[in-house]
Parts: sequence; C-alpha cells; structure tokens
Amino acid sequence: MSIDKKQKKMGAYVTRNGKQYYKADDGKLYKDYSAASKTAESRQAAQVKAQQLLKSKTQQQKSTDWNPLANFNPIEAGLGMILNNPTARAVRNVARFAGDKLGQGTFVDAAENAIRAVTGNRAQVKPSSYTSQTREQLATAIDNAYARGAQPNAAGYIPIDYIDYSNKNLNTDKEAVSKYVTGRMYAKRSSDGGYEISPDERYDFNAASASNRNQYKENLDKAFLDAQQRGDFKAMLASTPDYLNYYTGVGSRGMNVGGKFNRDSVNQNFTSAAQPAPQQINEYVVKSGDTLNQIAKQQGISVQELVKKNQITNPNLISIGQKLSF
Repeated sequence: MSIDKKQKKMGAYVTRNGKQYYKADDGKLYKDYSAASKTAESRQAAQVKAQQLLKSKTQQQKSTDWNPLANFNPIEAGLGMILNNPTARAVRNVARFAGDKLGQGTFVDAAENAIRAVTGNRAQVKPSSYTSQTREQLATAIDNAYARGAQPNAAGYIPIDYIDYSNKNLNTDKEAVSKYVTGRMYAKRSSDGGYEISPDERYDFNAASASNRNQYKENLDKAFLDAQQRGDFKAMLASTPDYLNYYTGVGSRGMNVGGKFNRDSVNQNFTSAAQPAPQQINEYVVKSGDTLNQIAKQQGISVQELVKKNQITNPNLISIGQKLSF
C-alpha cells in the first residue's frame, strides 16, 4: 500500500492483532486514512463552529455593554426622572434619617432599595450603609439561621430564609421588616464578630426569570391579598415593585447588595467565626462484654440511631476502647 507525503506527515499505518490501522496525529487508530481524515475534518469543523459562536456571543455582549439603549426601559427612565431628581433625593435622605430615629429605618431602607431597582439604578448597595435597625435585624436573621443548623455552601455562606427573620409570626412581626430589604440570601458571620452578605447577592425581582409566570403571578396576588386582609400596608407596598416588574420588566437586572456590615450593639451571642454554636457531644467508650443493644438501651436511644450516628458498617462488630457518640 502506497503512502503519500501528506499521510506520512499526519500519521502512519500500524498493525494490531493482524489487522492494519491508520494511526492519526490524535493518537487514535482508524480503519484507513480516509476515515481518519473525515474525523479530523469533522472535529476541526466543530471547533471552528464553537469559536465562531463564542466570538458572536462576545461581540453581542460588547454591543450590549457599549450600547446605552440595549437595556433601555422607558418605564425605568420615567420613574427615574420622578424619583431621582435632586428634590426627591433630598426628601428621601431626610426620610431615611427620620425613619431611623422614629423606629422605621428598615422600612425606609426597603423602600430605597425598591426605588433604586425600579429606576434602573445599578450602583452597588453596601449593607454597611443601611440604617442601624436594618443591620440589627439582618444580623439577627443570620444568627437565627445558624441556630436552626443551616449548612454553609462551598464558599462558607449559609442560606438565610424568610423564617429566619422572625421567631414569631413572620407576617405580623414588626421586627421582620428586614425581609423586604434583601429577602432570601446567603450570608455568614465574619471572623471579627461582624457579618457578611455574599458578594454575589442581588436585590432583584423574580418575574423575568420565573419558569412559570402564571404561578408567579398567582403567588404574588395571594401575598398581596393576604397582606390586605391583615392590614399590612408595608407588605402591600413591598409588592408594588414586583407587579411593576411583572408587567413592565423594570428592575429585572437587579443590583448588588453584598458586602460586610456590623451591628451597632455588641453581639453577645457571637461564638466563633462563621460557625454555629458548638453542640454538646456525649460519648461512650466501649468496654469488654459490651454490645450495641446494651449500650443503646443504657443511653436511651435505638440501635439504628446509634449505628447511623457513628457510621457503623457492622453492628455485630465493635472494639474495646471504641468511642461512640450519641
């Protein structure tokens, strides 16, 4: 069989188990040169297509980044003219100061977040800039999440859910207003006794990304009706930006609300950096003649619980001196 120069450059024919194959430059064996060539061409075509797609997406992103009209929302622009003019900003600053003094600082922070979102303001909002009431309530929510045993993600942040904002009735507890400031989030305690909200956390609305918009609208209507029935004006007002987002798309891009913050008061419950309070662990040291049945009965738990807690693979085999937790 003759081999031309191109074939020699790309690879060579080899014999395996009495059969001849073509070994291409990718190290794989093919039936013949033509098969190797077709595979290489197909692979190269796929790579070219992937590169072209990546280039196209990059160009589109650049176009969006440099085009001020790419994300233009006329409703956001109109609300911005009304709510972000110098007079309106001055009024909001006064309201924010007064709100903190009058015990309504968290409500004012929630309103400020909503205003920034619906007017298209994407500037970073640092939680350290929130009023002292908001920071106290957010810190308490984080402590509550640790207390219920919330598990951290790979970055060390634990999930803060709505139930963490109140030890009472979440809907009527005035101390739970901070749920309107960030809602569900990931956060943690800092090593210095302070707190930190995940840097990726955003204040935004869910309608734009909801997989089932009808279900989103149904849940929103129910929340608004429930708030109306219990006379919760703050909850009703908090739903307004969500309705705006659902019908007009304002606030869909969100804004970053991550960062570090501290309480104004000293946190007496702080134990260690970004870790829940340690739980007391009771141990039993296995002695000669002990069985799991005897130990479980003595400690007041089932054998199944003892096996599961200590990850025992063979319940009939325990060693003298082995430590068992219960």
